[in-house]
Amino acid sequence: MRPRVYVAAYGSGLGHVSRMVRVARSVEKSGCDVVFSTWGEAAAYVASEGFRCLNAPNMDVRWDPVGGFAGVRHIAADLPGMVSSFFKQVSFEMESLRRFGADIVLSDSRLSAVVASHLRGVPSLVVLNQIRLLLPQDDSICSRRFLEDLGGEVVASLWSLSRRILIPDLPPPYTISERNLWGVGNAVRKMRYVGFMVEDLRSSEERLADVQRTLRLDDKPLVFAQISGPEATKVHLLRRILDSEIDSSEYTFVVSAGVPNGSTQPKKYGDKWFYEWCPVRDELFQLASLVVARGGHSTLSQAIRCGKPMVIIPIPHHSEQIQNAEKAARLGVAVVLDQLRIGSSDLGEVIGRLLNEPACLRSVLRIREQAMLYDGIGEVTKQILELTR
Repeated sequence: MRPRVYVAAYGSGLGHVSRMVRVARSVEKSGCDVVFSTWGEAAAYVASEGFRCLNAPNMDVRWDPVGGFAGVRHIAADLPGMVSSFFKQVSFEMESLRRFGADIVLSDSRLSAVVASHLRGVPSLVVLNQIRLLLPQDDSICSRRFLEDLGGEVVASLWSLSRRILIPDLPPPYTISERNLWGVGNAVRKMRYVGFMVEDLRSSEERLADVQRTLRLDDKPLVFAQISGPEATKVHLLRRILDSEIDSSEYTFVVSAGVPNGSTQPKKYGDKWFYEWCPVRDELFQLASLVVARGGHSTLSQAIRCGKPMVIIPIPHHSEQIQNAEKAARLGVAVVLDQLRIGSSDLGEVIGRLLNEPACLRSVLRIREQAMLYDGIGEVTKQILELTR
């Protein structure tokens, strides 16, 4: 009988679910049956990739009018509802595991699935790049570090109900998500770095040439802006990017809004190309000289693996993304901009500077050499198959 793999992915944005889709393809090729559990845009994405998806109860944080993290006070106000949603998720996962007859649970940042699998007696693996729950940089929060440490240890104890915690990142000193992982003693014994969970992009020359013809790309550098994340966080930044001043004589600018089931046809917005959903994302990553992105771990991983310098614009007040971005800047592979302070010419000026400064490219190629030593997708697949034998 084919092993049955139950994949529970966090449903906010597409970063978590996209790397789980890569693993799902890999384990299917190895003879496993797969079902997903997620919600929102992530569920639409899973369905578009041809996988069966169970729509789990939604559980997400609140976002402010400019697409930023709404803050600790809102979390405190929403906490009773979030706790209720968590237990609804646990109940949903337990029943879904029973119906599917799961042999193993693979959880990407879904604590409810780990708890449910423990209660059902089904082994689980966790893919996770955030164990510590970092609070926003808000001066009104007293004892921030104490609360982060305490919360991290409590949550780490629950994550440790799984067999292993697989970190989709590079080991120190190159760990992008270090502030979200380090200093949590309860989880250390189960943590294992597996490397970035992204694929090597190897589009054919014919395919690359077709994209170049469609977008009328010439010898100018290509800047690819992939703006991922929850829908509520993207509108304000996309408007700023599309309205920003660029020097179209110096480089070509392509923007992807990352809207599942959105239009796949490129449209002109001033001097920029715009996709609602970009069907040639892989090709643009390969052709790009520079990537503009949020601070999500998956996108940063892909850019490093492709050897592309970055301009990172984290979601405002989103501590995880801000810490990821700051570490990328310390590694010399990115410049970080604050969405709330970007002027109409700021993005163009930073892009122009990076395209003419080779230091950032040299740094990202150096880190890429380290990234190429790991196969995150292959390692997670191996771990799954070992537990289903």
